[in-house]
Amino acid sequence: MTRRLWFSVRTSLLVLPLLSPPAAAISREVPLDEVFTRGEAVFVGKVASTRAVWGEGKKMIWTEYAFEVRETWKGEAGPSRVVRVAGGRLDGKAIVLSHVPVFDVGGTYVVSAYGNDYLYASPVVGTEQGMFREVVEEASGETLLVDASGRRLERDGTGRLRRGRPSEPGSQAGFVRLVPVTELALRASRSAPPSLAPLVYRDDSGNVVEKGPARIAPPRNATPLRLDGTTVTVRTLREHVATLLKAQAR
Repeated sequence: MTRRLWFSVRTSLLVLPLLSPPAAAISREVPLDEVFTRGEAVFVGKVASTRAVWGEGKKMIWTEYAFEVRETWKGEAGPSRVVRVAGGRLDGKAIVLSHVPVFDVGGTYVVSAYGNDYLYASPVVGTEQGMFREVVEEASGETLLVDASGRRLERDGTGRLRRGRPSEPGSQAGFVRLVPVTELALRASRSAPPSLAPLVYRDDSGNVVEKGPARIAPPRNATPLRLDGTTVTVRTLREHVATLLKAQAR
């Protein structure tokens, strides 16, 4: 899947010229293991503050997120780190881009990013695919990680990472509600296309027959969607990433 960044500019008096590199940025879906091996810096941090600044010539607004670093898994360690992304609001003007990370002040995230410069609309790997927020599931009190779209980070039966069950914002910041399997099935049925009229089967002479041809069995290797993965926490993800980086260094 390919994601294309789009953006709009809203100003009170004028439309700003647009920077072509961030505007044309394209990101494909990145396998989860690659999200961490590609990043130049992988860290866990809490967003302490945010500010918007003008780029060179006031052609682009950039938003800077200041993190208090809790753990550094890859790259240069330090007590703080700034992640700078294209877009933001400043001086009564706004530039909004799709698929660019938005971090909440006070939130704790695992981030995998490239070098912090102005070459990318987002230094986060995969534009927003390298950010995972640490949240609490309201019903169980379990701490887990969710991606930018709210899907729980899981491990399957073989230990591989995957984006699993979707979640929705909870009753307060930092809390989520995992969508029950029954509700997912109901949503899928509601979004399914309307059923077609019943098929009419005829024999070689054109006469209507009651039964149609035998149904073709699904292929043996067909696998149903599974939502029973194991929850990934910061600790288990740290161990997984350490294994990946060790293998990468060989």
